[in-house]
Amino acid sequence: ILFQATSSVLSYRRRGALELGHLKHVVPPVIVGATLGSVFGALLPDHVFRWIFGGVMFAFAGLLLRRPRPRDEAVRSEPNARYHRALTRWLILVPVGIYGGMVQAGMGYVVLGAMTVGLGFSLMEANILKVAVIGAYTPIAVGVFLAYGQLNVFAGLVLAVGQAIGAWFGARLALERGVSLVRGVLLAVIVLSGLQLLGFWRWLGV
Repeated sequence: ILFQATSSVLSYRRRGALELGHLKHVVPPVIVGATLGSVFGALLPDHVFRWIFGGVMFAFAGLLLRRPRPRDEAVRSEPNARYHRALTRWLILVPVGIYGGMVQAGMGYVVLGAMTVGLGFSLMEANILKVAVIGAYTPIAVGVFLAYGQLNVFAGLVLAVGQAIGAWFGARLALERGVSLVRGVLLAVIVLSGLQLLGFWRWLGV
């Protein structure tokens, strides 16, 4: 995830699409939450993780089904009043960080939901800010899970190579193809993964 986020950030920065001014407001509360959440996550039973993750994915799928707004295509957008109130911004983003540090899987969907519905960013800009936010707290989570002996470094590095390559091309496609591509891919992955995590295929005997 760290390699993926770094690759995406570099790609967006190269194209002038990353608004650094917003990061100083959204990153600190997420880091605080992620520090707490990563400690909880190291102690989290697998079955609890699966149900939390599956529920969050379907909740975000519902948000994606709302009618698109013309501003969702915007690489630059004006967030709403909640973003400009520091206390409200922290109340929204600290729980986001807790989830990221605790579970991480599906964190992109959680960040997108908080950024679009909670803080009023366009879907496109939220998708860009998402990778920088995740990249900022991931070293903390890595350190915590490493300390608890739950990090397989070799497997992680193998995945990292593929994710870094995918993130680089994904950033290019998102900017070139627009929000319709982002929405379509997200919705398909969320629904299929959510069904898998909640045991839907097992109930069908597949």
